[in-house]
Amino acid sequence: MVSQECNGTDGEYYELLQTITDYCFNGQIISCNYESNTITHTSFSDINTCQNAYYSFTLPMNQCNNSVIVNCTSELLSPPQSYSEIFYSINCRDQKLPAYTTTTPIGVCIEDPELPGYYFLNSCNSTTITQSIYISESSNSNSDSSQDHCSWPPPAGANYYPIQYNYGCQSDATFYTCNQ
Repeated sequence: MVSQECNGTDGEYYELLQTITDYCFNGQIISCNYESNTITHTSFSDINTCQNAYYSFTLPMNQCNNSVIVNCTSELLSPPQSYSEIFYSINCRDQKLPAYTTTTPIGVCIEDPELPGYYFLNSCNSTTITQSIYISESSNSNSDSSQDHCSWPPPAGANYYPIQYNYGCQSDATFYTCNQ
């Protein structure tokens, strides 16, 4: 499994992406090379069979590269104070681990790196994950902390995800867990 930790505002991670190595998922294959201490990410034009490679790049493991740290691990990582979106592929019978997992911190106001001015504050209880969405009129605030962006104005909206505690291979299924 490959883990990519994306740094967000104030040096905190925005999300932790994990996927099975040497497995075709959405037209991509990620491979670990322990001899050269690198990972290779290859994209394919046929997203179902991973045929016809059209783009590939290699990154060094355990080094910050464009705000990304890439590692290989044999287990699913679940940092405390986070929630995980866990996705199993259509043919998951032979998979011990999910095909893809995204883990995001809770209780931390984070600006979306792809949508400047959009901030998210995640929380969870025993049944539901809540993602509150804040929109700042100015993403170039003089504030020292992104946390200020999640205090005013009130949230512009929210997403709600039900928590599942017992999950496993179910064809093409997505599960959510809270890692407190």
